Amino acid sequence: MGISFHDEFVKRFRFIDGHADILGLFADGGLLIRAAAALAAPFEDAGVTKVAGLEARGFILGSTVAVHLGAGFVPIRKAGSIHPGPKAERRTPRDWRGQESVLCVQRTALGAGDRVLLIDDWAETGSQAITARALIEDCGASYAGLSVLVDQLSPHVRGRLTPFVSVARHEELESDAGGGHRVGRLPGHTLRLFLIQRVMALQRLWGSLWGSLTAKRADFGGLERMATANERAPRALN
Repeated sequence: MGISFHDEFVKRFRFIDGHADILGLFADGGLLIRAAAALAAPFEDAGVTKVAGLEARGFILGSTVAVHLGAGFVPIRKAGSIHPGPKAERRTPRDWRGQESVLCVQRTALGAGDRVLLIDDWAETGSQAITARALIEDCGASYAGLSVLVDQLSPHVRGRLTPFVSVARHEELESDAGGGHRVGRLPGHTLRLFLIQRVMALQRLWGSLWGSLTAKRADFGGLERMATANERAPRALN
């Protein structure tokens, strides 16, 4: 029995100077074909008509998945790229670097009858994937799901992108990369991602608490006004 693509990917994956070398894997034509098949397989019966790829590695994987599924390919580009014609544009939340960016897609490339599968190599904070989903829906198309090679999402973000599938979790790569000869990520990368995820969680918590506090203050203010009105009202004679 042959090795699964998951096992092959985890075994052959490597970090160089703290950076994931996914592009280096694509030099192997056979592996690229197997990667496309693995990303496409969960969605073969999902009625996908278009595959959208996020700039830039998503272009490579997205186009190969599109060929595998017999679907069209739609690039989702970053602002400043040559992308003629009317476009839908949105700004992303901060990514693992703490940076925002603007993503855009040609409006004529997607329509109401399209079911769109989103493809990328690595999902970290999910900021670009969430924005890409919104762009797809802005154009009137339906989001079919997200398929990636490596999943590093928090459960909360993963839930916002369902249907969602991945080949491997990032923990597997950090523990098994290079056949046991771990190179590992740069500590700053992991720390930045951890801090950003915690800040995002705290922002959601603070928003919830602030909404609750504002509601309580409004209720208290109403009660206070009622008490003041009652004190000022003429009292009935016994």
